[in-house]
Amino acid sequence: MLIRNGKAIPLSDDHKPQNPKERSRIKEAGGQVVKIGPCHRIDGGLNLSRALGDFHLKANVSLPADKQKVIAVPDVERASFTGGPKELLVVGCDGLFERCSNQDVADIIWPRLKRGMPLERIGKELLHACCARSSKGRPIEEGTDNETVVLIKLPLAKVDSDGASVAPGKQVHIHGLESQAGQCLNGQIGIIEGPSDASGRLDVRLLHGGEVKSIKEENLRAN
Repeated sequence: MLIRNGKAIPLSDDHKPQNPKERSRIKEAGGQVVKIGPCHRIDGGLNLSRALGDFHLKANVSLPADKQKVIAVPDVERASFTGGPKELLVVGCDGLFERCSNQDVADIIWPRLKRGMPLERIGKELLHACCARSSKGRPIEEGTDNETVVLIKLPLAKVDSDGASVAPGKQVHIHGLESQAGQCLNGQIGIIEGPSDASGRLDVRLLHGGEVKSIKEENLRAN
């Protein structure tokens, strides 16, 4: 999924055994789809129909790899992105979304990103937030699957200021701020992430602390 300005944008659809296309392939490969609790499972086990591994569900020697009960052939889609500080790519396994929707995940990640929290820490806090609570080593709520997540900052798709001294990715020195709040930023060093929401300003991530500040271009000097 992509997070754009805090909004979750799905980039994939889960391959579930109950989907007509998946169910048809599973049955033709000699399997069955059984509903157990809230989940549909292949032969009463795996509740995903495309995966790496799970070789016991790919063991029909009379069928090619893309006709087995479980296959590792992806459906590929293309999606445009603008990149920069307004977007973040989230790659996560199905366990991450057992208890949270795409937007729930975005609502956990985005405020932390805007506060300058490192991606590694955001990932850890996200996994803890999505993990089922337990008592004495036993789960006491739904959502007990494994969890994995990768958070990826995307570069700007286009940089129109080629050769400019103040451009995305450039390290800058902040100076000349006169307001009481701004004066504490004078002298700090940051990296330009891209245009700010406010006209004539740029988003600058401070090297010390990691916060993102919206600053006028005239108050930035390339190092």
